[in-house]
Amino acid sequence: MKRFALLFAVLSFAVLPLAAQKLGSQSVQNTLWSGFGLPDVDDDGNAKDDNFTFAGITDTVQARVDVSKFTMDGMLSWSAFPNLSGSPCNSFAVRNGYDFPDRALTQFLFLGEKRETAPFYINFIVHPLDGFDAGMGTKMGWSVGPEPYTDGLPWLPLSHVVQGDLSRGAPDAGDVRGFIKYGNYYADHALGARYKYKDLFIVGAGIDSESKIGDGADGLKANVGFQIKPIDFLLLAVAYQNIFIKDGNLYTGASIFINDNFKIDAWFGLDGIGIKESSALSYKKMWGTGAAVFIKFGKLPLWIRPEAGFSKYIDSDYTNAFYVGGRVNWDITERMHLGAWSSAAWGAEDKRWKDSSATKDYNGGFVWNIRPDFTFDVNDRHSVTASFEYEAKKVPNGDTRNKYVFGFFWKYNRAF
Repeated sequence: MKRFALLFAVLSFAVLPLAAQKLGSQSVQNTLWSGFGLPDVDDDGNAKDDNFTFAGITDTVQARVDVSKFTMDGMLSWSAFPNLSGSPCNSFAVRNGYDFPDRALTQFLFLGEKRETAPFYINFIVHPLDGFDAGMGTKMGWSVGPEPYTDGLPWLPLSHVVQGDLSRGAPDAGDVRGFIKYGNYYADHALGARYKYKDLFIVGAGIDSESKIGDGADGLKANVGFQIKPIDFLLLAVAYQNIFIKDGNLYTGASIFINDNFKIDAWFGLDGIGIKESSALSYKKMWGTGAAVFIKFGKLPLWIRPEAGFSKYIDSDYTNAFYVGGRVNWDITERMHLGAWSSAAWGAEDKRWKDSSATKDYNGGFVWNIRPDFTFDVNDRHSVTASFEYEAKKVPNGDTRNKYVFGFFWKYNRAF
């Protein structure tokens, strides 16, 4: 059983671009989450609300059904959360009562990262020929190549902050900026088609649901992706988002499979292609790169995946942003698993602010995050996970924010 579990861990990295966010076979999965913690503290270290705030509950059910040449998969999520006011990038205050929102909130809300998603997704896929898929959906998750690792959708037990929890946008005193969008998804909330020939290559295209054609509209948001594995130890990928509009994203990626115990991933992205530097969206014009290494220690039930990356704004007034992170996982027994994610990120800064006497102490800010977790497999269908997540953030204007959340997950999965 241990060997099977380790093999599954290795294979999960190998197929990550295709299956990280969806059920891989006909099955049903339910994830229930609840937690408590400290959403934020003020500059003096005092809690802005009770020391421990109940985070409410979120229940998410996913299902996939395959009938003949058709596949339908979907998700429904329901939450009962405390009434929270404030900016997701700054602080929250808890008001009396609870919200029952029309969106799926997650444990990341406590960390100031508004990781929310629609309360449902639904995908319809048809397989008319071997290797060919065509479909439409609200979260298809079709992508190529490696990317910064997330451990799946945000309501899942092992999901964690991405790119060191850098935020997207122009560097300012509001948050730690430098997140770049790697455009390797060619069909997500979209109409899409793809063809896979054995393990040799994948080619796909999609039309985004936000496409608008007509006077004053942005235009057709079309994406393409291509992945090839010319030899057993090498995978190459390229994708381009928004072909016909002036907000293009170019992505390239590569994976080198040394053996079952060692793998190298690398990626590069160029964002905001076509946007004028004088535009209000000029902060999107950036490029970034990153890499990760997967290492399994021989026959030991232990693996690690360190990761690092940096991004650069095209605007010469903005400096680079960096992040480092990684996950370690140890299968204590066949049913008990201990792991942790940790990351650190240094944000980009606006050099014009730094030169200002009013903001002489201004810098790009810093984020440190750690997330240990323990999972117990009750049986083949039920598992429970306990996690703790702590984040310390010093934003560019010098304010400090320390947040933590305890989370408890119950996950049920059954194939049929």
